[in-house]
Amino acid sequence: MKFQIGWTQHKKFKAHHVIKELSLRKEKIDSIYFAPSSPLIPSARNSGYNRHAELNLYNDLNEFSEKGFNLNVLFNGLCYGGDIHSEKTFSLILDTIGFYRERFNITDATFIDCNHAIACRKHFPSIRRNASINMFIRDLSSYNSASKVFNVINIDRMVNYNIEFLKKCKADNPGTELKLLVNEACINGCLLRALHFAHLSHSNSTFNGNCYKRYKNDSIGELLSSQMVMPQYLKFYEGFIDIIKISRRDRILSEGPGDYINVIKAYMDGNLNSPVIELACCGGLCQYIAKEITIEDPIMKIKCKDIPEEHFFKKTTCIQNCYDCNYCFSLGTSLLKK
Repeated sequence: MKFQIGWTQHKKFKAHHVIKELSLRKEKIDSIYFAPSSPLIPSARNSGYNRHAELNLYNDLNEFSEKGFNLNVLFNGLCYGGDIHSEKTFSLILDTIGFYRERFNITDATFIDCNHAIACRKHFPSIRRNASINMFIRDLSSYNSASKVFNVINIDRMVNYNIEFLKKCKADNPGTELKLLVNEACINGCLLRALHFAHLSHSNSTFNGNCYKRYKNDSIGELLSSQMVMPQYLKFYEGFIDIIKISRRDRILSEGPGDYINVIKAYMDGNLNSPVIELACCGGLCQYIAKEITIEDPIMKIKCKDIPEEHFFKKTTCIQNCYDCNYCFSLGTSLLKK
């Protein structure tokens, strides 16, 4: 398995702050994904667009390219609007791919729309086409259809623990690479997920969902019941998962280089000494951490190595009915008492 890691132009640190650590793990890194700086393309990653930020992003991409890292440009905003299939939008996407490809080591592009991917295949056949997790691909019919267009498919996180389904996807489409987003810790059963993703297509500002309140009520229980895959569980996905995606979008505005690298070390190196909550990516959770959690909080003492493997096997038979099953919340309570 290799890893895709996210990058966003950041005020606090630049590529040169992390390039040494990333270079040590270059053989494990499939690509570094980023959003184009154009304010015309929906993405929370460039919602704070200005010319200075654009130049900083170019500098970062240039440094990654010079070190030989593959780059993956994102066109996966959930809210393109009525012009999504207009000639203007197709031209914008293709021109953007061409612009970045001429200047940086662009090997991949990620799409929310099959037609955009087909256009990319026609004009840039060497570019590897990734199906975005925002396509919510979580059944065999949609997976088999997507495999005819995409080289890589990011399966919906709601089936992260459906091992037999994931194996079937890979067996039926051996030529398609299967990608798993491992550290998104959005709450199970969130009714605002689609709205949140649409909001993120245009703004990285606070989204008033119910995840903040639920994480405040029982943070470790909600975290354990989410679809987040712990670093020590990656061994159970060997043989059928090709790419592990690590998300940092909801943490990027508050973290520093050390935080970024700690997540890399946890998943790539198997370092299980990090607090679980520091690896998780979720808007409501990150708001809760920023406002109410201190380093002395008991939840900060719960590390990856403290989560028993029994949790993984329990999750593989989970039917997403937390109201009748109290396993994750009971486990969380017992961990806090240790």
